[in-house]
Amino acid sequence: TGLPQDQIQHSEEYYLTPVDATDCNLYANPLLPDVDDVGDPIMLLLQKAQVQTIDMSKMLRAVSTGSNVSETVCAWMKEDNYANMPRVLGWVPVQCAPGEQEVAGACEPCAEGTYSSGGFSARCIPCIAGFHQPLVGQTECSPCPAGFIQPLSGQASCPTQCPAGSFSQRGSAECAPCAPGSFSDAPAQGECQQCPLGHAQAEPGQTSCQGCSPGTYAAVIGLSDCTLCAPGTFTDQQSQKECTICA
Repeated sequence: TGLPQDQIQHSEEYYLTPVDATDCNLYANPLLPDVDDVGDPIMLLLQKAQVQTIDMSKMLRAVSTGSNVSETVCAWMKEDNYANMPRVLGWVPVQCAPGEQEVAGACEPCAEGTYSSGGFSARCIPCIAGFHQPLVGQTECSPCPAGFIQPLSGQASCPTQCPAGSFSQRGSAECAPCAPGSFSDAPAQGECQQCPLGHAQAEPGQTSCQGCSPGTYAAVIGLSDCTLCAPGTFTDQQSQKECTICA
């Protein structure tokens, strides 16, 4: 369990306000999950709080004789009318909600083009190339729609359309040229069209296909080259899908 945001108050009145052991444990428990024995965890805790050697020895002795770690830490926090509480608030981890990040001990929503899954010491992560996020406080990024790209990370939109002769699938960072045997005759396309019967296209990145010249044909779609008519057959027109047998 994390520290509720309404428990983080940086005022002198709060430090001097009595709290019971349960409230105190809100600070100690996130730092010492399921730890009740003396050793590295409590030593790290005391070092982070810059506890004086005499206090450290006293706390270690208390734990070694059977005291609970969290209870011992809470007792130290409460000494001298809660004088040690401000030390703890400086480094106790802050648990942010999904879509937020920790900034100077408080949680703030992630900006456009970023996201966060929340948690302790959360940080907003830029959307990767091919994705975007136009809203603040989000938990994930959205892929660019087909036909649009975003080559940069951390962006709020995907404004670039793929030009005619190219395409892009959903979530792409760059456009791809249409392969030989295919074409696209308009921008912002998610796929290329195959050359129709009687047509072919040998070059990539084209906006149209060429009709087969007389003496050649294309019997299937998506061809990069037309086929010569076999001996004894012919075509005397363009864009034919088959040849005619000689009379």
